[in-house]
Amino acid sequence: MVRGRGCTMGAPWADVTSPDYKSSPFTETFVFGSYDGKVMVWEQMVTLSYLKANPTPDKPIKLPAQYQPSGYYPTWYSIRTNADVSQDIALDEFVKR
Repeated sequence: MVRGRGCTMGAPWADVTSPDYKSSPFTETFVFGSYDGKVMVWEQMVTLSYLKANPTPDKPIKLPAQYQPSGYYPTWYSIRTNADVSQDIALDEFVKR
């Protein structure tokens, strides 16, 4: 993982070995966000152009070695396009850690 530049929102962390991170042009990837030394955000980042292509990724999340605090965490993420052309971006398959 590599830490991005910090701002008032905290610091983003991305897996630089992920094919998503290396794609050109960038379309989508999964990131973690931290603030004050604690992971606060798990987020699938996507571009609008990627969403307009009606993608259907269904991918595992590369999971951290440790969790804080203990609780239920997602292990999978997906995007679904609905018949009314809305889209659901979901974190799924939560496991207690």
